[in-house]
Amino acid sequence: KVDFNGDQVIKIYPAISGQVSDIKVMLGDYVKKGQPLAVIKSTEMAGFSNDYTLAKSNLALAKKSLDAANDMYKSGLASQRDQLAAQESYNQALSSLQKAQRVLNLNGGSLNGDYTVKAPIDGFIVEKQVNNNMIIRTDNSTGIFTISDLKNVWVIANVYESNIANVRTGDSVQVATLSYPGRIFRGKVDKILNVLDPANKVMKIRIVLPNPGYLLKPEMFASVLVRNMENKVMVS
Repeated sequence: KVDFNGDQVIKIYPAISGQVSDIKVMLGDYVKKGQPLAVIKSTEMAGFSNDYTLAKSNLALAKKSLDAANDMYKSGLASQRDQLAAQESYNQALSSLQKAQRVLNLNGGSLNGDYTVKAPIDGFIVEKQVNNNMIIRTDNSTGIFTISDLKNVWVIANVYESNIANVRTGDSVQVATLSYPGRIFRGKVDKILNVLDPANKVMKIRIVLPNPGYLLKPEMFASVLVRNMENKVMVS
C-alpha cells in the first residue's frame, strides 16, 4: 500500500484554544509554507493582546514619570534616589512590554483576538480534522491538519514467511498499481520491519519511491516485485 513518507509529514496541533471561524483550505489542496489554513477566535489571544496594550500604556506612563524625575533632579527638586526609583520603574515597564510582545508574536501577533493557523511546510493537505464553528483545545490529541509534500512516498509491502530470507535492505524493487497499468515505479527496500504479523504471518518492508507528478496517492494498493542480489524474483 502506498503511504505518506513519515519523515516528510507534519501534523499541526492547536497552539491555543478557541472556536474555528474561517477554514481557508480543503482536503487535497496544495499549500505554501506560511499560507493561512484557518482562523481561530480565541479568548487566550484576546488576553495576550490586552496584556500587550496594558504593558504599552504602563511604559508610556513610566517614561513620563522618568522624564519628570530627571527634570526635577536637574533642578534640585528631587533626590537622586527618586530619580533612580523612576528609572527602575521604567526598566520594569519596558521588560513587561518586551515580554508581552514576545508572547503575542509567538502566537501570531494579532491584536483582535484571532489566531491564524499557518502551513509550516509546502505540501498537500492530506488530513483535515476541523470544521467551522468547532471548539478546539490545546490538549486535543488529534491534529487539526496534516501536510505532506508527497515528492516521495513510502510503499509498505507484505513479504510472505517463505521469502523473508531472500529480502534484504537495498534490494531493487518494481512497483505496479491498478491506477497506471503497464507503468513501473522503481525504488529500493529502505527498511525491513523484523516482526511478523501474528494474523497472516507476513513481514512488512518499506520502500521509498520518488513521486514525480504526484502520481502515487496514499492508500493506493500496489504489487511489488523484489529482485535480490542473487537475481531471484520474489513477489509481495
